[in-house]
Amino acid sequence: MLDRIIVNAYNLWVVVFSAIGTIATAYGLSIIGSTVGQPNFYIYFDLAPQGAPGYGHTTNIIAALNGVKSAGAIVGCAYHVWSSEKYGRKWTMVISRVILIIGGALCAGAVNLAMFIVRRGVAGMVVLSMSQCSYRL
Repeated sequence: MLDRIIVNAYNLWVVVFSAIGTIATAYGLSIIGSTVGQPNFYIYFDLAPQGAPGYGHTTNIIAALNGVKSAGAIVGCAYHVWSSEKYGRKWTMVISRVILIIGGALCAGAVNLAMFIVRRGVAGMVVLSMSQCSYRL
C-alpha cells in the first residue's frame, strides 16, 4: 500500500484544506465558552448575569447556543452525504467552506439574539461535515 502513495502539491493542498474543517469545528464549538464569559455579551444581548434575577433565561440561551450548533452539525452531515453523491466530495467540501465563512460573518454581524442563534445553526451545519464526514465518504 505504501508503494502507491502519491505525494504532490495537489494532494498536499487537499489535506491542508481538509484540516481546516477540523480547526473550524474545534474553534466554532469552543469559542462560545469564552464568548459567554464576557460581560459585554450579557449587556449587548440584554441577558441577566449570574446571580441576578432572570439568570435562568440566560442559562437557557447559553444552552440553546450550544444545542443549535450541534443540531446544525447533524443536519450538515446529512446534507454532506447527499451533496457528495450528487456533486462530488471536492465540490461539497468547497461549498461547505463557503457556507462556513458566510455563517461566521453572519454570526459576527448579528444584532439580536435570535439572529445570533439562527446564524450559529447555519455555521454549525458545515463544521461537523467538514471534520468528520469528509474523510469517511
